[in-house]
Amino acid sequence: MTNIGLPFLFQLKWNCKKDDEMNGGYSQEVLLKLLHKYGDVLNVIVSSKKKGSAVVEFASAKAAELAAKNESGLSGNPLKITWLEGQPEVVAAPSQSGQFVSLQVLF
Repeated sequence: MTNIGLPFLFQLKWNCKKDDEMNGGYSQEVLLKLLHKYGDVLNVIVSSKKKGSAVVEFASAKAAELAAKNESGLSGNPLKITWLEGQPEVVAAPSQSGQFVSLQVLF
């Protein structure tokens, strides 16, 4: 199932004290630099009211998935990434957990 027309939105969180003028080391520019390597980033909104949080919108599901799986943020202050909207559904074959499947190799 595809998410045509849906935005691919993340919420990003990181550690930041209320009086930290450097916002834990993150800014719109820093976040763009970290995330654009996965694909087109449409929007980055860093919250001015809630320190240590931002919302990011990607142009494609592939870019969003890559970022979610691979981006950890700054080494001294890692990002916590949560899907808000547009998370692709994972379609898997029916599971037969607990059962072993034997394979024969023919030569």
